[in-house]
Amino acid sequence: MSKADRKALKEKYNGEVIAVIPAEHLSELAEGLVAIEDSPVNILEERFYYIPRFTAEYNPVFRQPIPYTVVQAADSGRYFVTKRLAKGGEARLHGLLSIGTGGHMDEADGGSFVETIIRELEEETTYEGYQYENYRILGYINDLSNEVSQDHIGIIGVITVPSEADVAIREVEQLEGVFMSSEELRSAFDRFETWSQIAIESFLK
Repeated sequence: MSKADRKALKEKYNGEVIAVIPAEHLSELAEGLVAIEDSPVNILEERFYYIPRFTAEYNPVFRQPIPYTVVQAADSGRYFVTKRLAKGGEARLHGLLSIGTGGHMDEADGGSFVETIIRELEEETTYEGYQYENYRILGYINDLSNEVSQDHIGIIGVITVPSEADVAIREVEQLEGVFMSSEELRSAFDRFETWSQIAIESFLK
């Protein structure tokens, strides 16, 4: 990356500091959705480093851990799906659908992926009834198929809400959101980002 490009990233992220993991620590992790019990590394016990985001982006030395939470409606087989709009954060994902809500682990989260989950759900949705004790972690998403995913490593989990829960998007300029059935997920599969495709294939087996 040129000095000019790196300077532009520095201006874009304006002092943001995020958690990273040395990429070499994940070299033995299989690709796809890896269950916790099958993983050779426990990412949750990793010692995270905090560095300016502009130095982490497009940097193969580091992977950025992203808690990635699937919101599932109880007893109905529906999942909350978002669409990333043009004003959303990651330009490389604009227009794609996502079954997961998540974001970077900021230094303010204190190294806790649970705190990141709570912050991201409350920032992105208006629903106030999440029962975080019902959250369950499934594993990691290790996707090396594209530039975006090579920078990141997903920590995927599921949180269940009542079937009648009114989950709506707070950041309406950046996202759209709707519950979709299993059949709708299958029909729209090609419109999802790759992490979501990996998750959907696991959920709908």
